[in-house]
Amino acid sequence: MADVDDPSRGVPPDRETIMSNHLHRSILRSLSLVAPTLSLVTLTLSLVTLTLSAGLCRAQQMADSSSLPDAPSSARSTSTSVATAPAPTTAGIHQRYVAEGQTAPGLSAGDKILLGLSNAVSERAVAGWVGVSLFEQGLDHSPQYGQSFKGYTQRLGAAAARDGSQDIFSDAVLAPILHEDPRYYQLGPGHGVVRRTLYAATRTLITRSDNGSATANVSLLGGNLAGSVLTQAYYPPNSTGFGDTMRIFGGSLGGSAFGFIVDEFLHDRVEALQEKF
Repeated sequence: MADVDDPSRGVPPDRETIMSNHLHRSILRSLSLVAPTLSLVTLTLSLVTLTLSAGLCRAQQMADSSSLPDAPSSARSTSTSVATAPAPTTAGIHQRYVAEGQTAPGLSAGDKILLGLSNAVSERAVAGWVGVSLFEQGLDHSPQYGQSFKGYTQRLGAAAARDGSQDIFSDAVLAPILHEDPRYYQLGPGHGVVRRTLYAATRTLITRSDNGSATANVSLLGGNLAGSVLTQAYYPPNSTGFGDTMRIFGGSLGGSAFGFIVDEFLHDRVEALQEKF
């Protein structure tokens, strides 16, 4: 009996069909790689925009409040005017930054706890999470979560947990126990740029005690170390160990120094913007 072709078996694809299918799969693979990157950029820009918008709104509110006229006095005006010196400004009780010339009220243990908690989730902290996670993502740096969109979200979450825990350990736990002042005191524009930069960078090692005297910044060093050790609980296994912990600790000290330098000079720019507007 002669063999009869079975249409259900189909004919083998020719060379052109094979190349077309290969090209189609390559395009789909490329799109799958590009999509997480686009999502990453969109999320990052959204977070940065949110942080900058909040900061600008706060600066604008400060400028508006400073431009309001003084309330009319209930006392009768007289022909003789008495010149009085402006009252010194006082830093807010939960304000981490103390500008040059401001009076800093004493902090109780409860004040330090609230200061640490608020600083851990401040706009400045969010900007730090975004910047650090972008740096780690760009270099595929530890923690090793990979360079996918999921990897970036994991890095962002790890940065928030790491930096937040370090702030809480330093300001809300150790500073009250050690009677240290966790605030940053600006040196001010009356000094040179180099001196101000060195002063700010060394605040990672030197701070003030509750009585105002200079002392070793044990609360920041101990808090950053505790937060670095805590990463062993949630970092991936290939990013844990003593060496990784010490690298995290060293990086945290560099980040703290950079943050103090920003604090030292940022207030000058904010004041310049207030005077301009």
